Amino acid sequence: MSGGVLGASGIVEIGNNVFIGMNTIIERNVKIGDNVVVGAGSLVTKDCESDSVYAGVPARKLMSINEFFDKRYAKQKAEAKELAQRYYERFKRRPDPEVFHEYFMLFETKSSVLINNVFSNKLKLGNTEKQSIEYMEEHAPEFSNYEEFMRYCFDDEEEK
Repeated sequence: MSGGVLGASGIVEIGNNVFIGMNTIIERNVKIGDNVVVGAGSLVTKDCESDSVYAGVPARKLMSINEFFDKRYAKQKAEAKELAQRYYERFKRRPDPEVFHEYFMLFETKSSVLINNVFSNKLKLGNTEKQSIEYMEEHAPEFSNYEEFMRYCFDDEEEK
Protein backbone atom coordinates (compact mmCIF):
# COMPACT_ATOMS: atom_id res chain seq x y z
CA MET A 1 0.00 0.00 0.00
CA SER A 2 1.44 3.31 -0.91
CA GLY A 3 1.70 5.95 1.82
CA GLY A 4 1.81 3.48 4.72
CA VAL A 5 4.38 3.97 7.46
CA LEU A 6 5.40 0.64 8.90
CA GLY A 7 7.52 0.45 12.03
CA ALA A 8 10.53 -1.79 12.30
CA SER A 9 12.60 -1.96 15.43
CA GLY A 10 14.81 -4.44 17.17
CA ILE A 11 17.85 -4.68 19.38
CA VAL A 12 21.57 -4.79 18.79
CA GLU A 13 23.74 -6.36 21.46
CA ILE A 14 27.43 -5.52 21.49
CA GLY A 15 29.78 -7.45 23.76
CA ASN A 16 32.93 -6.34 25.55
CA ASN A 17 36.21 -5.44 23.84
CA VAL A 18 34.64 -4.88 20.42
CA PHE A 19 36.07 -2.69 17.65
CA ILE A 20 33.62 -1.58 14.98
CA GLY A 21 35.23 0.05 11.96
CA MET A 22 34.06 3.36 10.54
CA ASN A 23 30.94 3.42 8.35
CA THR A 24 29.82 -0.02 9.45
CA ILE A 25 26.09 -0.70 9.43
CA ILE A 26 24.66 -3.13 11.96
CA GLU A 27 21.14 -4.30 11.25
CA ARG A 28 18.59 -4.83 14.00
CA ASN A 29 18.37 -8.05 16.00
CA VAL A 30 22.09 -8.76 15.71
CA LYS A 31 24.35 -9.82 18.56
CA ILE A 32 28.08 -9.13 18.44
CA GLY A 33 30.03 -11.26 20.92
CA ASP A 34 33.05 -10.37 23.03
CA ASN A 35 36.50 -9.71 21.53
CA VAL A 36 35.27 -8.99 18.00
CA VAL A 37 36.69 -6.78 15.26
CA VAL A 38 34.32 -5.64 12.51
CA GLY A 39 36.08 -4.12 9.50
CA ALA A 40 35.26 -0.64 8.25
CA GLY A 41 32.34 -0.33 5.84
CA SER A 42 30.89 -3.72 6.73
CA LEU A 43 27.20 -4.57 6.71
CA VAL A 44 26.46 -6.80 9.70
CA THR A 45 23.26 -8.76 9.04
CA LYS A 46 23.84 -11.79 11.30
CA ASP A 47 25.28 -12.52 14.72
CA CYS A 48 29.07 -12.32 15.13
CA GLU A 49 30.57 -14.97 17.39
CA SER A 50 33.05 -14.02 20.11
CA ASP A 51 36.80 -13.99 19.50
CA SER A 52 36.45 -13.37 15.77
CA VAL A 53 37.11 -10.88 12.97
CA TYR A 54 34.36 -9.98 10.50
CA ALA A 55 34.27 -7.80 7.39
CA GLY A 56 32.44 -7.37 4.10
CA VAL A 57 29.02 -6.72 2.62
CA PRO A 58 27.44 -8.70 4.07
CA ALA A 59 29.96 -9.24 6.86
CA ARG A 60 31.40 -12.71 7.17
CA LYS A 61 33.88 -14.27 9.55
CA LEU A 62 37.42 -13.93 8.25
CA MET A 63 39.44 -15.48 11.08
CA SER A 64 39.75 -15.89 14.81
CA ILE A 65 40.94 -12.96 16.89
CA ASN A 66 44.11 -14.94 17.72
CA GLU A 67 44.88 -15.44 14.02
CA PHE A 68 44.31 -11.71 13.49
CA PHE A 69 46.67 -10.82 16.34
CA ASP A 70 49.37 -13.15 14.99
CA LYS A 71 49.08 -11.66 11.48
CA ARG A 72 49.23 -8.07 12.78
CA TYR A 73 52.17 -8.92 15.05
CA ALA A 74 54.08 -10.44 12.15
CA LYS A 75 53.52 -7.42 9.87
CA GLN A 76 53.99 -4.53 12.27
CA LYS A 77 57.80 -4.37 12.26
CA ALA A 78 58.02 -4.12 8.46
CA GLU A 79 55.20 -1.56 8.38
CA ALA A 80 56.93 0.58 11.02
CA LYS A 81 60.17 0.45 9.03
CA GLU A 82 58.37 1.54 5.87
CA LEU A 83 56.73 4.38 7.79
CA ALA A 84 60.15 5.57 9.01
CA GLN A 85 61.64 5.46 5.54
CA ARG A 86 58.73 7.25 3.86
CA TYR A 87 58.75 9.87 6.59
CA TYR A 88 62.43 10.45 5.91
CA GLU A 89 61.82 10.72 2.15
CA ARG A 90 59.10 13.30 2.72
CA PHE A 91 60.61 15.42 5.51
CA LYS A 92 64.36 14.76 5.05
CA ARG A 93 64.82 13.84 8.69
CA ARG A 94 64.25 10.83 10.87
CA PRO A 95 60.88 10.78 12.60
CA ASP A 96 60.36 11.52 16.27
CA PRO A 97 59.21 8.58 18.41
CA GLU A 98 55.63 9.93 18.56
CA VAL A 99 55.23 9.29 14.82
CA PHE A 100 55.14 5.62 15.80
CA HIS A 101 52.17 5.98 18.16
CA GLU A 102 50.75 2.68 16.88
CA TYR A 103 54.09 0.86 17.03
CA PHE A 104 55.54 2.07 20.33
CA MET A 105 55.49 -1.41 21.88
CA LEU A 106 58.31 -2.32 19.49
CA PHE A 107 60.75 -0.09 21.38
CA GLU A 108 59.20 1.23 24.61
CA THR A 109 59.08 -0.36 28.05
CA LYS A 110 56.23 0.04 30.51
CA SER A 111 58.10 2.62 32.56
CA SER A 112 59.09 4.75 29.56
CA VAL A 113 55.58 4.62 28.11
CA LEU A 114 54.02 5.97 31.26
CA ILE A 115 56.06 9.19 31.04
CA ASN A 116 55.32 9.80 27.33
CA ASN A 117 51.88 11.43 27.01
CA VAL A 118 51.32 10.28 23.42
CA PHE A 119 51.99 6.65 24.26
CA SER A 120 50.34 6.64 27.70
CA ASN A 121 47.20 8.13 26.13
CA LYS A 122 47.18 5.28 23.60
CA LEU A 123 47.10 2.83 26.50
CA LYS A 124 44.00 4.55 27.88
CA LEU A 125 41.96 4.19 24.69
CA GLY A 126 39.09 1.76 25.08
CA ASN A 127 39.69 1.42 28.82
CA THR A 128 42.37 -1.21 28.22
CA GLU A 129 45.28 0.47 30.02
CA LYS A 130 45.54 -2.25 32.66
CA GLN A 131 45.59 -5.07 30.09
CA SER A 132 48.13 -3.22 27.94
CA ILE A 133 50.45 -2.65 30.89
CA GLU A 134 50.16 -6.32 31.85
CA TYR A 135 50.99 -7.27 28.26
CA MET A 136 54.06 -5.01 28.33
CA GLU A 137 55.19 -6.56 31.61
CA GLU A 138 55.00 -10.03 30.07
CA HIS A 139 56.42 -9.14 26.62
CA ALA A 140 59.66 -7.24 26.26
CA PRO A 141 59.91 -4.85 23.31
CA GLU A 142 61.74 -6.24 20.29
CA PHE A 143 64.20 -3.31 20.33
CA SER A 144 65.95 -2.15 23.50
CA ASN A 145 65.22 1.51 22.73
CA TYR A 146 64.18 3.96 20.03
CA GLU A 147 67.72 4.41 18.72
CA GLU A 148 68.08 0.68 18.11
CA PHE A 149 64.72 0.72 16.32
CA MET A 150 65.95 3.58 14.11
CA ARG A 151 69.11 1.63 13.26
CA TYR A 152 66.88 -1.25 12.14
CA CYS A 153 64.71 1.10 10.06
CA PHE A 154 67.65 2.66 8.29
CA ASP A 155 69.92 -0.41 8.21
CA ASP A 156 72.65 1.45 10.13
CA GLU A 157 73.16 3.79 7.18
CA GLU A 158 74.07 7.36 7.88
CA GLU A 159 71.62 10.01 6.77
CA LYS A 160 72.62 11.47 3.44
